Amino acid sequence: FGIPHSTLCDQIQGIPTCKQAHEHEHLLMSNQEDVLVEWIKGMGRRGLPVTQEMLSQHAGNI
Repeated sequence: FGIPHSTLCDQIQGIPTCKQAHEHEHLLMSNQEDVLVEWIKGMGRRGLPVTQEMLSQHAGNI
């Protein structure tokens, strides 16, 4: 599958991924980021551009 052996060993030992280890430094949690990304994609499918203001407002509502 192309996954490094060290990655598999880390997962077995319960060592967090880089993303998990630094999640506390982010403004949004991963699930909140996912919601925001889906909203942005939905806006794009409708042909509606997302401004910085819209993005900030929507992120604040999550």
